[in-house]
Amino acid sequence: MLEGLGVSKKRANLANETEILKTASLMVKVVNHLKLNLQYFSSGNVKRSEIYGSNPFIYQPLQIKDSTESFTYTLHFNNNREFRIDGLSSKWNKSGETIGGRSGSFTINIIDPLNINPQYIYYIVWQPAIRVAKGLASSLKIAQLSRDASILKLNIETEIPQKGTDILNQLVIAYNQNTIEDKNKVVDNTIRFVDERLSFLTGELGGVEKGLQTFRQQNEIIDMNMQGESKLGEIRTAQEELNKQEVNLRVIDMVKTYAANPSQKFSLVPSSLGISDPTLVTLISEYNALQLKRSADIKTMPTDNPIIILEESQLEKLRTNIIESLNNLKASSQNIRNSLLSQYNSLKGDIRKTPGQQRQLLEIMREQGIKEKLFLFLLQKREESAINRASAVSGASALDSAFTSGNPVSPDRTTIYRMAIFLGILIPVLIIYIRELLSDKIILKNDISKITAVPILGEVAHHTEKDRQIVVGNKDRSILAEQFRIIRTNLQFFITNTQNPVLLITSSISGEGKTFTSMNVGAVWALANKKTVIIELDLRKPKISKALGLVGHNGISDFMLGKAKIEDLPLKIEGIDNLYIVTAGPIPPNPSELLMEKKIDLLFDY
Repeated sequence: MLEGLGVSKKRANLANETEILKTASLMVKVVNHLKLNLQYFSSGNVKRSEIYGSNPFIYQPLQIKDSTESFTYTLHFNNNREFRIDGLSSKWNKSGETIGGRSGSFTINIIDPLNINPQYIYYIVWQPAIRVAKGLASSLKIAQLSRDASILKLNIETEIPQKGTDILNQLVIAYNQNTIEDKNKVVDNTIRFVDERLSFLTGELGGVEKGLQTFRQQNEIIDMNMQGESKLGEIRTAQEELNKQEVNLRVIDMVKTYAANPSQKFSLVPSSLGISDPTLVTLISEYNALQLKRSADIKTMPTDNPIIILEESQLEKLRTNIIESLNNLKASSQNIRNSLLSQYNSLKGDIRKTPGQQRQLLEIMREQGIKEKLFLFLLQKREESAINRASAVSGASALDSAFTSGNPVSPDRTTIYRMAIFLGILIPVLIIYIRELLSDKIILKNDISKITAVPILGEVAHHTEKDRQIVVGNKDRSILAEQFRIIRTNLQFFITNTQNPVLLITSSISGEGKTFTSMNVGAVWALANKKTVIIELDLRKPKISKALGLVGHNGISDFMLGKAKIEDLPLKIEGIDNLYIVTAGPIPPNPSELLMEKKIDLLFDY
């Protein structure tokens, strides 16, 4: 409300200014000035880094075939600072040589050979300016310093700090230049209009002056006759007034013709050019102000936006009012001119007796005076407009030049360490969980008890000492030994009423521990003063006799084939009392059929 009443100064619309600063067209000026569409990179053993501001060589295009396509050149240098470009030729090129590439001909000039590392690979990347500008504009961050302040803070993240500061500084310069250009649109339009009229009047004035010179030469006239000096003074006064009205009418026609031109519909109307009518001056000022506002809004809004449509409607109404005001002024000036012309003709009638040459001279001088005054008037207005243009300043200024804190903002080491620790813990947990979730092996006692009601006598841990198969002894108190003692204790609850119990130890597949378990279960019973015999009935792959070093003795297969007596089968196991073994003997070709014979019952009975 205060701004509308003129009490408070109008503040800038920071939202609009923010969008203008982010436009790609403004950023293109920055890219072109800093040549950011041409990038240099060096690749070492670890990473690829951009080179900015200290290029050891310069790429100079002589001709670019397609300015809308990006391209990259890969350079390899030797110890002589000669270079070879991948994909072009295998020969080594020297600095300054003209090279023909897929993008056009170019040269590469080496300016700092000491900073070229032959072990590195160098890259030249060229992109269209608009593509680079869009990328930079999208990474630009703009924030209002505070809610009540008309100050914007610009921020951009780049790999090279100097590049970021150059971009921000040049962006502010380009923004201020755009602002000044917008302010000078009215002045530039006026200067252009005046220049056109001056060019036209120069020809007309030259023709009049040449005609005056010819008239004087033909009639040998040097000065006017002093006769009728008083009448001539009145004529001069009337002539000056008439000239003034003629100039005014021509200026009105110029402005009217410009304003009524459909091609200038959205152009600024030149300043009033000396027309002192306050209504017309106000209308032209409002019209030009609305034109500038529309030009600013059209950058951030489409043409079918209601705001743009409303502004165009207001412009058309103001233009109609300006033309109507010019018509009224023209009619008024024509009335005054007609009155002065009548007075002037009346005075001319009083001096009809003046020689004809003098009257012709007066006519020529009158026309010359009109054109001279109009010419000088336009020159004066042009100089005033040029002074106004030169004195135009931007409404924005940089409070501080762009700067960097010196510390990298990315990557954030603290965050990366935290994420690494978190992932280092989470990933193993997930792997373990998934393995447990997908595992179909029996690992724990609960894996059996939850799916079957079969009683479990005990658990035997893995045994890693392969050269020690019997772990149970009189003085052995290891965990494995105690586990077998627990199994023996639990077994006693199942065989309390059995005179000579027989235990079968088996499993579904090989390698699950039948041999190890059989020997130690037998040993733990023998330690309890029970005469125990281990019968090695695995006739396909017998391992107990091999583990105990009893290979070669008569065994079950010999007995079943009648090659050995039953009394010769039991063998005493050294180191443990009451413990014997009946080995499998030689591996027969038909172990299953052999075990189905009745002689196996005699073996068990014995």
